[in-house]
Amino acid sequence: MNNHIFQPTFGNRPNEYIGREGIINQFMEGLREPVGSCNRCSLFLGQRGMGKTALLLELRDRAAKQDFVIARVTVYEGMPKAIIEQLQQNGSPFFKDEKRKVTGFNAGVHGFPFGLTFSHYCQTSV
Repeated sequence: MNNHIFQPTFGNRPNEYIGREGIINQFMEGLREPVGSCNRCSLFLGQRGMGKTALLLELRDRAAKQDFVIARVTVYEGMPKAIIEQLQQNGSPFFKDEKRKVTGFNAGVHGFPFGLTFSHYCQTSV
């Protein structure tokens, strides 16, 4: 019986998300909306141990299954570079031309868009 009881700790994920399907469905529906929609932005607040990280990991997994490119980083000085590197690595299967690289990044809050800039690779023959 104890194997089925969720013990809140760092990195521990429950087998089921009881009472969270509404949040999960709303998040996934928001991803299908056009850029600029306020439903494409979420903020999760709560006390330690209530499942914020576990919920975010579940949302990450579900978004990845829908072919969204995922970047998971923590806040630190080099965070923007880490986001770009993860997007390059995780997004590369979606591009046939693997020589294109992310050269810019911007994000937004409250309905402002998120964007990436890709370099154009030009090969010259000598």
